[in-house]
Amino acid sequence: MGVYSECIDVHQPVQGQYCMTSTKLNAVEGAKPVEFQKKDETETYDHAWNEILGLIDYEDRYRRNEVKIGICIPDSCTAANLETSLQKELDIVFSPHRVQPQVKVDPMLCTTDKNMYPYDTGYYVTSSIMYLLLVICCMSTLIHIIVMTITKENTNDILPKYMYWFSVIHNGRNLIKHDKNNELNVFNGFKAVTMVMILFGHKFIFHSTSPILYTMNNEMIYRIGPDILLTSMNVVDPFFYITGFLMYVMVKPQLIKRGAGWIQIPMIIFYKYLRTMPAYGATMLLTAYFIPYMYNGPFWASRMWPEAQKCKNYWWANVLAISNFIEVDDQCLIVGWYISCLLQFIVIGTILINLCVKYRKIGVGGIVVCLCISLVIPFISTYVTRSYGIIRVMIPFLENPSTSYEFQNFYRPFYMRGIPFTLVCWRALWSKN
Repeated sequence: MGVYSECIDVHQPVQGQYCMTSTKLNAVEGAKPVEFQKKDETETYDHAWNEILGLIDYEDRYRRNEVKIGICIPDSCTAANLETSLQKELDIVFSPHRVQPQVKVDPMLCTTDKNMYPYDTGYYVTSSIMYLLLVICCMSTLIHIIVMTITKENTNDILPKYMYWFSVIHNGRNLIKHDKNNELNVFNGFKAVTMVMILFGHKFIFHSTSPILYTMNNEMIYRIGPDILLTSMNVVDPFFYITGFLMYVMVKPQLIKRGAGWIQIPMIIFYKYLRTMPAYGATMLLTAYFIPYMYNGPFWASRMWPEAQKCKNYWWANVLAISNFIEVDDQCLIVGWYISCLLQFIVIGTILINLCVKYRKIGVGGIVVCLCISLVIPFISTYVTRSYGIIRVMIPFLENPSTSYEFQNFYRPFYMRGIPFTLVCWRALWSKN
């Protein structure tokens, strides 16, 4: 069939083109080549067709009837040509077994060593911005090194502080700086541990959607556990707990200062927004215009270009912090819903804290109302729609999260995730008084 790199490196006598084909095998209507029933021990080799056609509609098993094969063809052939030719050949092979193959070749999965997507204005603008930032970082770091060499001390008093804003040394020190007397250190450690868990979870999702030759290892989790991995999507909740507590502890002192009025609320919200947007916006910009050009591979274009198109079309939802209210398939960045929820909680939390400071009874009542709403809405929604109370990390969800009704409607909206935030605000309110 050909290796990807060897295929696209062929230039004479024809240009090589590598295409990923997808073939689904199904029994002809009315035909029963074997009795298809799920067995507890799928390692048995009683009948090949039982393994291929018997495990199709189970959420804890990968579909054996879908085969993906890479084929090297001349670039003069199109995806439609390959699909037609392969369909004819497989019909001849599988018809005696009363099995119907269905071949599909996505044009986006046919690649050569040529750039199928020409560089556009967005790429050049994004590249210029990123390279300019790189030069500024290098210059700031170099200046910092020169100052440290001249003074032979770790002082930065010779030049204005803004000269070190982009210094790797300056920012590195701030990143690893540890204040032993800070009572909130435990929350930073807890956030770091939770972040590592989330990164491992994303790595597992990425691995599960990659080509796998032997699927039994992944399926073993559904058979022998640990079961907590299958209900681990709520590991994000500790971030909302921590956000609510830290927000109360850090925002309240600003609101109780003499002369602080309602004008402080938009100022605090705007400050938090500005702290989030630079890195967030840069990530969207890179995803939309730069990252798709960085690499190539049999699956690269089919995965990255749809993501880039989402960010080009729906970047405004992320900027306005409402990306958790649009369709999952249209959401720019998989973590976009979390940033939107976080900013929405900051708006709600700042208003509630200000009410607690200015009008304590009204503020306490507001927190109680928000907590009750956060408890009632998920319960009613789950009961009425007869849905699961949590996201089940099953194989169809790993392959395409948008297929999960719970992820689309329950996991992302802020009013479905408000329990940890409002609960910890309530707890912080009484712990401080």
